[in-house]
Amino acid sequence: MVLNLAMLQEQALFELLAAILAIALNPPAVVAVILMLSSSHAERKALSFLAGWMVGLFLVGAIALFAGELSGNWGPPERLTLIIQLVLGVVLIGFAVKKWRDHRAAAPSEEMPGWMRPIVGFSTAQAFGVAAAFAAFNPKTLAINVASVTLIVDAGLPVVGEWVALVLFVVMSSTTVAAPILYHFVAPRNSQAVLESLKNWLIVNNATVTAAMLVFLGGVLLWAGGKTLIGGT
Repeated sequence: MVLNLAMLQEQALFELLAAILAIALNPPAVVAVILMLSSSHAERKALSFLAGWMVGLFLVGAIALFAGELSGNWGPPERLTLIIQLVLGVVLIGFAVKKWRDHRAAAPSEEMPGWMRPIVGFSTAQAFGVAAAFAAFNPKTLAINVASVTLIVDAGLPVVGEWVALVLFVVMSSTTVAAPILYHFVAPRNSQAVLESLKNWLIVNNATVTAAMLVFLGGVLLWAGGKTLIGGT
């Protein structure tokens, strides 16, 4: 039997796509992989970073999915999902407000943040480890990842369908990290200038892009939780 995102209800699919978009439009991850493509052994480092990013997303998602399946033995899973969605919705909007306030308070700058500069000198193993840790433990990415799993659990898929949906979620969420690598392989001569321009744009607009996506996904989660709450009353 072939299982894919078509198994999700239309509403659940929209909610999950919102979560995918929120993780995919992650400026620091895209900037990091572009920096690696300008370093020595660029392809190996960038591919290692992509692998680490996907592993980090999958491990957190798998833990959350296991917890979601086990929660059915402790009580109504719908109630737990509702609470998680509402809490994460508020948390993500709170992250967005803080990000925007910090951005407004800081002096305008087009310089690369200091923490990004060592990325160029990373080894292949360091690229993998940093990407996995960033995908798994960055508070915003972690919250979005857990929120995405609640949407998968809430969709009422069979167990196998949930795991297939998680894998597809990880793959689709990683497309923006993979895209610069693919472009580098396809057009090695032309890609450097284009990717450099994209990197600079993402550095300047990091706060705007991140805040917008956090507000969007937070609103989707509050809407999904509110819909469940109203439907259950």
